[in-house]
Amino acid sequence: MKMITRGAALTLAAVLLSGTVAFAEGAVLPVRATLEEKGFEVSWKQDEKTVVIRDGGFVVEEKVGEKVSLDYDVTYAEESFFEEVDAMKKAYEDYSTKATVTEVGEGYFLADTEKLGEVMFRVDDNTHFHHEMNRMLYRFNDVTVGASLKVYFAETMTASIPPQTYAKEVVFLNEAQEEEKMFAEATVTEVGEKFILAQTETMGEVMFMVSEETNIHHEMNRRFYTIADLEAGMVIKVNHAEAMTASLPPQVAAYEIIIMNAEEVKAENVTTSGKIVKIGEGSFTVEKEDGSRVQFNVSEETFYHHVMNRMLYRFESLEEGMTVDVIHADAMTFSLPPQAVAIEVIVK
Repeated sequence: MKMITRGAALTLAAVLLSGTVAFAEGAVLPVRATLEEKGFEVSWKQDEKTVVIRDGGFVVEEKVGEKVSLDYDVTYAEESFFEEVDAMKKAYEDYSTKATVTEVGEGYFLADTEKLGEVMFRVDDNTHFHHEMNRMLYRFNDVTVGASLKVYFAETMTASIPPQTYAKEVVFLNEAQEEEKMFAEATVTEVGEKFILAQTETMGEVMFMVSEETNIHHEMNRRFYTIADLEAGMVIKVNHAEAMTASLPPQVAAYEIIIMNAEEVKAENVTTSGKIVKIGEGSFTVEKEDGSRVQFNVSEETFYHHVMNRMLYRFESLEEGMTVDVIHADAMTFSLPPQAVAIEVIVK
């Protein structure tokens, strides 16, 4: 990593070749490259001239000014800024604990923790859920009794018994409980209002009972589906309960349904790449390399994530200037610009 000293005389050619720039006194480093080497994600809010630094639920935003300088579209900062970010991340880690879930309720889960004993963690739409190994997106519905988690929580905690606090980030740990899950590969033969009938490889025909807690998603992109999206002929993998009725066909609760026939799903969709140039209410516009533009409308089913580590984004996280791949249906309107519904938005 190159460092330069403020006050050094650099020509424009030298700046372009070295990727560094001279300011006043002190050693400076490029913000994005330095933080990405440390494992952080770095993005840029063009309108606000702000650097956004993320690692899971840990977020720091710093405007260009006292700590961060901008030159030739590259941000720079002194070493003390990176030390400050590291210190904030350490403080964030201090308010974390390993936990085993003992109860799941509406908007909360109860857990036995290593540091604090029994704690009630409250969650909301801003709580960040992911897996420790691959940053795979999860939801509150994925929290089950017995799950091993690492929870990052707020500094404030009630004096009640058990104490209550807000969960900022919930990390699913890659531990032995994964072996306790029971999976069945199957082909869907019938879809009902609250069940799917499927032919399994090992158990014959089984009726899998589906509830609001059942997590239905695609194997490739974690896009979430509902039971209404399932169809006869789909190949699925079902994570189900161990207890099964003695009826014919046997019935069992489905915790998770993974749609496996990837080629069929991918073949219906196309990808458009480009830079976001406009964000509207429920839509964003992408300019492609050839200068043409496409307006993408979003829905509750649109899935947003980062290309490298599956970091979860939301529509509100999109910013003008971001480079994205948008997966969408082949059909577009004949308007100017043409419009399509975004199925998946991959931030690059």
